[in-house]
Amino acid sequence: MGRWSARFSNMKETWLPIKGFEGSYEISSHGRVKSLSRVVRHYSGSDKITNEKILKPSICGSRKNNLYVRVVLCVNRNLKTFLIHRLIGEAFIPNPKNLPCLNHKDKNGLNNKVENLEWVSARENMCHRTLGRKKFSKYLGVHRAEKGRWSASIYINKKSIYLGHFDDEKEAGKAYTRALKQHNISNKYAKL
Repeated sequence: MGRWSARFSNMKETWLPIKGFEGSYEISSHGRVKSLSRVVRHYSGSDKITNEKILKPSICGSRKNNLYVRVVLCVNRNLKTFLIHRLIGEAFIPNPKNLPCLNHKDKNGLNNKVENLEWVSARENMCHRTLGRKKFSKYLGVHRAEKGRWSASIYINKKSIYLGHFDDEKEAGKAYTRALKQHNISNKYAKL
C-alpha cells in the first residue's frame, strides 16, 4: 500500500472533475489527481490512447510553514501548474460569498483534506496565518513594538493605517476591533 492510500484507507474517496479539464483530469476528496483514459494527439501527428493514472504531486515553497502541494496538468500540449488545495476547494467546497482564498485551518499547507480547508477573505487568511507567532499578539492587527509597548494597525485598500502605540496588548486589540467596525469590515478571526 502506497503512502497516499495508506493515509486514507479508512475514508471513502470521492472523485470529481477538475473545472476546465473535464474529461481529462479528476481530483479526489483525499487530494489525489488522476489523468483519465483518453485519446491524445501525439507530437508526430498520430493519435495515442493514454491510460488512467494517478499523478505524482510535488511540493513547492521555501519555508517549513509555507509548503504546498502542486500538480501539473496538460491539455492540448499546454502545461499548467495548480495548487492541490485550490483544486479541492473549487471541486468540493461551496463558495457562496465568492471568497478569494482557501485557508488551511491547521496552518499545514500539506494537509489538503476537505475538512481542513475553508474559503476566507484575503484579510482573514493573512490574520489566521499570523496568529500564534511570537512577534504578534494574540489579538489581530497588533504586534510588539519597542520598549514593551504594543502597536496596532489595519490594512484598508492595500494601505496600512497606523492606529497607535499602547501600553496594554488588549487596548491595542480593542483599537483594531473599533477600526474594523468603523470601516464596516468583518473578520471571523478578530475576537476580542
